[in-house]
Amino acid sequence: YIYLVKNNTTTVFHKKDRKLYPNNFKYLNPLFNNLFSVYNEKTQKSGVVDLQGNMIFPQEYDFIRNFTISGREFIYLKKGNEEKLLDKDLKNTIGEGVNILGFYPEGLIILKENTYYRFSAADQSMTVLKNISMIKDEGTGYFNFLNEYSKPLVCRNSDHFYGIIDGKGTVIVPFIYEDIVTFGNFENEIVVKKDGKYGVSNFQHEPLKEIVYDQFLWQKEVLKLDKNKKTDFIYFTRFKNNTTRLN
Repeated sequence: YIYLVKNNTTTVFHKKDRKLYPNNFKYLNPLFNNLFSVYNEKTQKSGVVDLQGNMIFPQEYDFIRNFTISGREFIYLKKGNEEKLLDKDLKNTIGEGVNILGFYPEGLIILKENTYYRFSAADQSMTVLKNISMIKDEGTGYFNFLNEYSKPLVCRNSDHFYGIIDGKGTVIVPFIYEDIVTFGNFENEIVVKKDGKYGVSNFQHEPLKEIVYDQFLWQKEVLKLDKNKKTDFIYFTRFKNNTTRLN
């Protein structure tokens, strides 16, 4: 598509059939099958329209995004606590009362009736994630052009220890910590807490800073770590080559 904006409305030029499709909306984002999400600045809500501008889903949703999962296209819609994952026929594949915590190329991590599952988008089957009592929700604010899929998820087990699982439900950081903190965008560094002290590791569970610090502070490109009134710094990986070391 090519988007032509005039007087706060967008006309879509479809390169395949070489036609112009006038629209009454300013903000359009392509989904699939000639569908678009449309955003209303006044209400801060989104809906779904087709190429001709027909409203398919009203502008009442908090978040709309398309995902490719198991080689298939899906549209995700969220309104309050209501969530839907629509297939090519716009049928909801996850049913009612489901909270999606992670979107991955091979499947989903979901919460249903107080139990956590790995959900297969290919056949709608669910596999229980055993010994998981809580998963931290990144929220929809995580997604942007840098983050097409969810990060690995921080979980707590039944013994009240924290670890991290990937999209397949595999443990990649063991459940040995009192807490784990991850950060925005695709930062690989994580803060881990053990015996009341903080340290820095990553999603490969490689120690980057010893677990000896009293507190930490996230300052965009760097983590500030305090111990005995002295401060250490560690840069997030993607900033290391673009910053000057702090003194």
